[in-house]
Amino acid sequence: MNRKITKLSPHCRLILEKDKKFKYIGMEIVFKTKYRYEDITAYRVLSKILTNTSKKYPSILKMSQKKDELFDVDIGFSHSFFGKLSLLKCSCSYVHPSYVDDKDYETKVLQLVHDCLFDANIHQNQFNEEMFQIAKDLVYNDILIQKDNASAHAILELLQNVGSKRQAIAASIRGDKNVLKKLDCKQLVAYYQKMIASPFDIYIVGDIQYEPMIRLIKQFFVKKTVNKKNYIPALPLSTSIVSPKIVHKNILQTRLAILYTTQKVFSDKESYALRILNDILGGGMQSKLFLEVREKKGLCYSISSTYNSSYGYLLIHTGIQAKNVKQVLQEVQKQLDAIKEGKFTQKEVQRSVDSFCRGIQSYKDDCFAYIDLHVRYASFHQPFDLEDILVQYQQVTKKQIMEVAQNIQYKTHAVLTKKGE
Repeated sequence: MNRKITKLSPHCRLILEKDKKFKYIGMEIVFKTKYRYEDITAYRVLSKILTNTSKKYPSILKMSQKKDELFDVDIGFSHSFFGKLSLLKCSCSYVHPSYVDDKDYETKVLQLVHDCLFDANIHQNQFNEEMFQIAKDLVYNDILIQKDNASAHAILELLQNVGSKRQAIAASIRGDKNVLKKLDCKQLVAYYQKMIASPFDIYIVGDIQYEPMIRLIKQFFVKKTVNKKNYIPALPLSTSIVSPKIVHKNILQTRLAILYTTQKVFSDKESYALRILNDILGGGMQSKLFLEVREKKGLCYSISSTYNSSYGYLLIHTGIQAKNVKQVLQEVQKQLDAIKEGKFTQKEVQRSVDSFCRGIQSYKDDCFAYIDLHVRYASFHQPFDLEDILVQYQQVTKKQIMEVAQNIQYKTHAVLTKKGE
């Protein structure tokens, strides 16, 4: 893809990527703010309101009709956070203007995106009460169902064992019902005003013409914002051991989640080797954990591992019988020790490298996956180039994997199980 970067204002950028393969245009506006626990819940509610209403289209029906008129233009919001950084994203996809007879089609789409973001349905300094209650109810239901997922619940308990639930590492993306109950219309307006005053970047990918697109974006999205600040996106966990946590819940299958520290985060070059290590350890049905702990020993029903590069941890999650907790902990450690000692083959390394390279190549065919990866690299102040990323994975060696493995240390674990087991 060919890239062009333009400054819209002192603290806002426009990043354009031209690629002729796409029949639609993908756009993402990314607001950057400091992480605050209460913001999670507020932004969840705000996202549902901004997706479905604006001052010009004040009801869900009217907004839906307008989107239909624009050939089902898709506008949505999402929120992510890591370290001390919070990102609120507004995404939009629309058909390429060449497929539409209306010569003003693209202008109308960008006008609608602008209205959803910067011209919200606010009267007398508060959102419409009916829409506010609908949004709160939707968020409340999301919060209630999160603990129905035993696997997610076990992982949440594990992370809250190393950090308070108010810290980004352990906070639920769904929000907090106590914060939600206290949130009112006027408070939400304050969150909204803080959001739209924040620095933002606009990413656009598709078969675009640079200069006409720059003119259009400047027509709608040149805004005065607060000064840009660099909030730390990565906070590596300390190596100090934390006592295990046992949580009782009426579930059929015990869940075990284990946390290891690596001391390497996204901006460290060693993170590429750690991703390959993680794949060899617990990345699928050919991984060591699956083959040794599940297939050979029969100690679990499912098992996998994840490397989190924002906090530099490895997380192993498995579903087991309660009586097998101690043995599974020992077997997981045994497989990690095997990697530290080099007891894995070059074939395993190459399989994982090839898998990651195929995944990176697939980003070229999904403009929003591509944008999100670009945003991830930008958040960590890292240069972004898919070909360079491919090279980084292709250069990972068995020796490098063994070296990063030496820093992996057990930190804690959490067990979610029936009372009495």
